[in-house]
Amino acid sequence: MGDGRSSFRSALPWTTRNGRWIVVPAGGLDVDPGARPERNIFWGCRAVWYAHASELPSFAELPPRE
Repeated sequence: MGDGRSSFRSALPWTTRNGRWIVVPAGGLDVDPGARPERNIFWGCRAVWYAHASELPSFAELPPRE
């Protein structure tokens, strides 16, 4: 939007401003799309507090309370 207001995106697919791409939020998919992440871009500009998902603990269920 060019009116200065922030825009909020939903989980519905949307077309980019130039019309060249359709963005499908992963949370809106019911099946495996077959695509996988290939790279991290702008890694040197990430926030100092950001932790890559592979560095975080993983749980098959809700983790135990601490």
